[in-house]
Amino acid sequence: RRKDRMRLVAVLTKEGATNGNACLAGRITKHLESIGDVKCVVLSHSSFATPRQLKETLTQLGVCGVLGIHAYRSGRLLQELDIPFVIVLGGTEVHSEFFLDLQRRRTISSVLNSASACVAFAPWMRDVVEEKYGPTSVMYHIIPQGVCGSSGAVFPCASQDGQSIGT
Repeated sequence: RRKDRMRLVAVLTKEGATNGNACLAGRITKHLESIGDVKCVVLSHSSFATPRQLKETLTQLGVCGVLGIHAYRSGRLLQELDIPFVIVLGGTEVHSEFFLDLQRRRTISSVLNSASACVAFAPWMRDVVEEKYGPTSVMYHIIPQGVCGSSGAVFPCASQDGQSIGT
């Protein structure tokens, strides 16, 4: 595609260069940008108190879509937007007790029903989320972690002491 057709995608995640979500955001960003007609901007969901604040930023940037990492933290900001978004499920939705909190459970269920799609790293993650938060209308895509993109690049993460913690 021509350069003037570049699309801007926001990746919404937890702030911090060495946490798992930031590592995942880096891998996803690198892969999407390797496609050639996508540019990503990584934003921290903790930088926005309300969906309106996020919407204003996304509008100013000219974002065409959002990839939200973490169904509750990112999703609570995305469900009221008129911009398409995809949710990437992580361990928090599967392994935490978020589903015991009625407000969080309702938020996550609503987010999943509002999302254009949802990514789970394994079928069992999708199944656990459907069991804990109820059936949804979202289309799930199972994409295992650790799969290299078409560029074959490896995206290592570093711990706080600079040692590699995974690819």
